[in-house]
Amino acid sequence: MKISYSMSEQIRSFGCFAQYRNRLKQGCRLIFGCTLLLSVSSYGEVIFYDNFDATPDWQNVGSQRCNWIGWDEAANDDSCANVPLNYDLMYMTDKNPTTPMCAIHSRAARGSSGKGLRVTDESNGDANSWGSDCQIAKYFPQQYPELWASYYIYYNPDMKWDGGIKASKIFRMGHYNPKVVDGTAGTSAFNTNNTSSKNSGLGDTTAGLFFLDVKQEKTPALMRLAQIVRCSTYKCGDYDEAWFQNFEGTPGNSWSETLGDGRWHHIEVRMVMNDPVGARNGILEVYFDGVLQSKETDIPWRMAGVSPTVTGFNMFTIAGNSNNVWAGQSNEEQWMYDVDDIRICTRRCPGGVSPPLPPKGLSVSK
Repeated sequence: MKISYSMSEQIRSFGCFAQYRNRLKQGCRLIFGCTLLLSVSSYGEVIFYDNFDATPDWQNVGSQRCNWIGWDEAANDDSCANVPLNYDLMYMTDKNPTTPMCAIHSRAARGSSGKGLRVTDESNGDANSWGSDCQIAKYFPQQYPELWASYYIYYNPDMKWDGGIKASKIFRMGHYNPKVVDGTAGTSAFNTNNTSSKNSGLGDTTAGLFFLDVKQEKTPALMRLAQIVRCSTYKCGDYDEAWFQNFEGTPGNSWSETLGDGRWHHIEVRMVMNDPVGARNGILEVYFDGVLQSKETDIPWRMAGVSPTVTGFNMFTIAGNSNNVWAGQSNEEQWMYDVDDIRICTRRCPGGVSPPLPPKGLSVSK
């Protein structure tokens, strides 16, 4: 057990829900995931929690894609059958499959027991290219006007960075319609370019999306957070959709003073949908170890022409690719970071820098 709750922490109940994941060829497969019906003063409902402990050891097998619900498995190497427990979709581009890009095992756990998700980076491509990709995604049939994400990340302190400005994508959250297929390019839930004009007016494939990247800069040597937003028209009109900033609340901004210090760090993200459509009142907040890093209150997530079916956010993805060719096109591989204890909540998730966690090893009787 990593950290356990006590009665004083006001746990009212734990509940497990069974949800169906549609899989072509397999039909409806019953997948059990645990949701925590936690009610703690000032916190919202936890609609998703995963510490990976109940997941059998897992890894991607080459460049597997499961891009939308209803993906043609027979034509795509049965990739959807390998999506890990509690998730719905995945996107893997493994340019050198000697070591899996994504793996779930005990070595990635936050604590002395349990499991976590490990992400590996590959030095493959030229200095301006993005390398192999690793994303697993959860889709919620219900849309939420406000969502909070909370998870922990541990970067390998010995990770190598290339010179110049390099980036590592670690998280996305927003609105997707993973059932839309445009019939030509094969619309992907992971493609941020799926707007109304590209999908025969459907307009609800991606409508409001946030990327969190970590950037490393050599001159001067520092680490920064990169934040990128996409709206229903992709580039958000004249809204400045990308910005970079130094870490707040850390001893400094070097690698060893931020993510490279050999410690687990807590990432939190809050998103609030703009209302009405076209209004510049959408919200984005990012926290690092409990310290607010940035707050935007004027994001036009839904812009004119967006489908009326878009009312909130309904999906997140963990991990991503990197622009970090530290050893040229040599196909060298390195352990990059681990992720554990992921929560998605309707308001701020319970806990802080060192929050109480639900008991590990929850079991489900089938």
